[in-house]
Amino acid sequence: MTLPLDAGTTASLERLGGKGAGLARLLRHGFPVPEVWCLPADVDLEGASLERELRTLAARLEARFPDSAWAVRSSATAEDLEDASFAGVYQTVLGVRGADALVAAVGACRASVASDQARAYREARGMGEGVRMAVLIQRQLVPDLAGVLLTANPLRPFARECVIDAAYGLGEGVVSGRVDPDHWVLDRETGALREGRIGEKATALRCDGDQGVVEVAVPAVQRGQACLDAARRQELFELARRVSETLGPRMDLEWAFEGDRLYLLQARPITGLPPERPRAVWTRKFGDEYLAGYTTPIAFTFLVRWIVDWTFHDVARLTGRRDLLALEPIRRHHGYLYMSGAYTRAALRAFPRSARQGALRDWYTPLWWEAVAREPFEPLALLRTLALPLREPGARMGRNRAALAAHCARIEAEILPRLGQDPAALSVAELRAWLDRLDELGQDHFRVIRFGQGQWNPLFHGLLQGLLRDWAGDADGEFYQLLVSGLPGTHTAAINRDLWRLGLLARESPELRAGLLAGETAEALRPRTADAAFWPAFDAFLSAHGHRSESRELAEPRWSEPPDRVLVFVRAQLRSEAPPRD
Repeated sequence: MTLPLDAGTTASLERLGGKGAGLARLLRHGFPVPEVWCLPADVDLEGASLERELRTLAARLEARFPDSAWAVRSSATAEDLEDASFAGVYQTVLGVRGADALVAAVGACRASVASDQARAYREARGMGEGVRMAVLIQRQLVPDLAGVLLTANPLRPFARECVIDAAYGLGEGVVSGRVDPDHWVLDRETGALREGRIGEKATALRCDGDQGVVEVAVPAVQRGQACLDAARRQELFELARRVSETLGPRMDLEWAFEGDRLYLLQARPITGLPPERPRAVWTRKFGDEYLAGYTTPIAFTFLVRWIVDWTFHDVARLTGRRDLLALEPIRRHHGYLYMSGAYTRAALRAFPRSARQGALRDWYTPLWWEAVAREPFEPLALLRTLALPLREPGARMGRNRAALAAHCARIEAEILPRLGQDPAALSVAELRAWLDRLDELGQDHFRVIRFGQGQWNPLFHGLLQGLLRDWAGDADGEFYQLLVSGLPGTHTAAINRDLWRLGLLARESPELRAGLLAGETAEALRPRTADAAFWPAFDAFLSAHGHRSESRELAEPRWSEPPDRVLVFVRAQLRSEAPPRD
């Protein structure tokens, strides 16, 4: 019932499973695949009948390949698919010798189709339980070196690159992560070397007689050398090019050199990559630290809605950009916020192509930015954007600061007196009225700052960066950062300086410093170190800045709610012998 796979074997997924069908396809196209037999998925042999079949096969294989070991691999009918690789989910047994070991290995592979791991993987992808298992018995190579070649770079999926990981011995050491391999990045079109790193390669996996697969130490002189020379890299590149031309792009290849001969052990699609020519791109870079963290539903309901309504939709309405109103600018996905590349692409039509540089360019891949740069310039949209502040008195440059001050005065008058209020003491009607007022203040906030922070601020920062780059040679922006960080009245700088002073005061009390480094809380430390000058400064810090938090997430606790969060910043400064500089 077992059958040898060769160039004439039909690549049937239902009979051979994913791996088997893949190997049959490679053999049909003339790729160098080690000898392999298959126990098909539609064979219903069990018990004694299956054991007799496998023992007969073991005798034939031993006669034809004396002293050879075998790799026994699961090949499920749902495996190595375009959207589900099942890599590492099903069983593989290496270094199998003799009939008893073959019977046990085949049994383990067939049983792995019902494992909890396999079931969970299938359920996560909406697959049913009608999966059957074929088993491959493939001649185990004795390779000098082996590894993986990816015809797309998962770390840079839009770059035209292929990636090679290589190490001594069996490729399982690379695939499983047990060995730190050499790493090479090649140009996908030419094979030219773009990057290279020599891995540690401290050990290698090898087949060793009756012991099966063993881990052996690699001599020190070989560890520091590249295991793959330029000629073999080129041979691998040519093999990868043939696979891409024959089977398609973005493939995961397992390969091995046995002596001077290169073998292809497996070729399957790389799953989980974005399309090479995406129709839509979303980025998390747009928010910087403002919206970079996890966003709870309450923050999305209020904070993000305020931003979208007043920074995006209202501006689009005022400038007559119906095309922007039809697009979703921000999306919450798995709790994180993403900015639409399609929205950015459309919005930048209001600017000449020469003016579409700056920070926006870093938000997207080079491929998408090329599409952004090709968008036609719409002069009327630019004129409407420039005239926008004239339509709202508080938006004009000379008046925006006064509008912001008036808004802040309203916040201080209405919000500050109620910070200590117990919400549980309010009726539902009072809570609803208070929430509606908070919503109005939030909308007013973004209505005011969308010009100062959203338009004038980026405009002048961009001008300053450009002038310093052109006049002072500040190509990397270091001088610009230095100037901006020294501007007076910057609240973030004031907070940082106050924290720095707390660190200096904490050093004045050896007992306090020791307790902080030991991770003690303020409640435990304060009674023992009550005389330390640190505590009045700590209370003053909380009074001035306790309403703040590590992020703008509305549900994030404020510093005054668990004051020990501030001690984390102080503790970080105490770990060095000398205090940090201001």
